[in-house]
Amino acid sequence: MGKKLLWVVIFVVLVNSMESLGCLEEERIALLQLKANIKVTGKTLASWVDDKKSNCCEWIGVACSNITRRVVELNINYVRDYRIGYWYINASVFLPLQQLNVLQLEGNYLAGSVENGGFDKLAELQNLKVLHLVMNNLNRSILSSLSHLSSLKQLHLTGNPLHSTFDNSGHERLSGLSNLELLTMGSTMMEDKNVLSALNLKDFTSLKELSIGSNNFQIFGQIKGGGGLKKLEKLLLFNNRFNNDIFQSLKGLPSLKILDLSGNDFHGPLHIDDINALNNLEDLNLGFNFIEGFETIANFSSGGLVLCNYSLSFFMTYLFSLIF
Repeated sequence: MGKKLLWVVIFVVLVNSMESLGCLEEERIALLQLKANIKVTGKTLASWVDDKKSNCCEWIGVACSNITRRVVELNINYVRDYRIGYWYINASVFLPLQQLNVLQLEGNYLAGSVENGGFDKLAELQNLKVLHLVMNNLNRSILSSLSHLSSLKQLHLTGNPLHSTFDNSGHERLSGLSNLELLTMGSTMMEDKNVLSALNLKDFTSLKELSIGSNNFQIFGQIKGGGGLKKLEKLLLFNNRFNNDIFQSLKGLPSLKILDLSGNDFHGPLHIDDINALNNLEDLNLGFNFIEGFETIANFSSGGLVLCNYSLSFFMTYLFSLIF
């Protein structure tokens, strides 16, 4: 017991001594360079001061590992003043933060990058798992840069105008992110009608949730045998222009549990057999469409209707669509 207690004491002393040292100097300098690059004004990021006695692990929006004291998370959302104009980032400023796990840059009027400072630079941060870029002004050219970030597990792009680049030559699509588990890309003003023209879905072999609502998509594309989406459990396609044929495209998604198709272009009766083909579906939202009922009745299976496997929300949203 004496030896074990000694090791505990030594560990506590080491941790406390590391905490007293604060963050790494190279990371403190990198954060100050980032602040300068953002060009914040007033009291924004006021705790980020050029003082060697200031521990950057205690700065607003910065989280460090309790063990290594390396910066592991940056939450710097909505810190840039819109009156300064758009922000063109130099992503190289993040490279000293080699243990960075989460990077949140929402709502900062981010419109692109300086030359040789694109988001593809972040590929050197092999620990980066989560990237939030919601509510910025990024155009479609960003997709090719982001496709290099193979370590990502979450990518959030909702609220960016991901239509063609200003010279109308942008045809990039997001691809190669085989470790990605969550992708949100709603309200992007993309001109694409086919989801496959914007996303190379066969590459997303780990994807569990895809949210691409409030766009202009009409066709999902044929996913044979699940394609790259065998693990997809949640698919949010609300407020697009999909019609009754969408179920034929979704048949190859073996793990799908939650499907939101509200606010699309469904008309007339639905083929209940098409819905039943989604064997694991638990929650289906068809509200705010023009559905007039089901064309066929589900067959009995294991002593009960297959339709009974769906949650109450399916019936309520369907009934709501008929009333309104």
